[in-house]
Amino acid sequence: MVRVPLLVLVILLAAGCAGHSGTPEPAPTSVAAFPDLPRMRGPLPVRLQPALPLAGSDPCAPAPGRYCLGDQGYRALGAEQQGIVGAASTAPDAEHTGWDVVVRFEPGPAVRRAAADAAGMGGVVLIVDPADRVLAAVPPLDLGAAKAHFLGLEKAEAWALVDGFSRSKQGM
Repeated sequence: MVRVPLLVLVILLAAGCAGHSGTPEPAPTSVAAFPDLPRMRGPLPVRLQPALPLAGSDPCAPAPGRYCLGDQGYRALGAEQQGIVGAASTAPDAEHTGWDVVVRFEPGPAVRRAAADAAGMGGVVLIVDPADRVLAAVPPLDLGAAKAHFLGLEKAEAWALVDGFSRSKQGM
């Protein structure tokens, strides 16, 4: 009598294991685990325009010598410099708490001159594309001789900044 239930149990276990490799198959997914980080490879000709932020009820009102980036208006002051962006890219910061963007310029004196003019007036340097769109406003301390740094951004903000450079490059 004991042999019949034991025999049934052995048959059921053997049937359950037949055709099973023991390794589960991966579930299908449509989400990339490691998406490509946005980047732009130049050359992208730009103007580097020293400017002061505007305050008031409508800082982005159209006027000669005015630029707008988002809701912030700027008044151009000083001489603009011609520069070339060689690349723009983003990556998570070292602590993975934010995102950093680096915009690299081709070597030349334009970046240093624009940064010095902006620092002298307490302003920023606007990076303006050939279609007269402001791609970024950079404080002089974040602008080196050959690159601009944007540190500690939110992911969407960093990706949108690099995407703006990419769209300008594609629109040339």
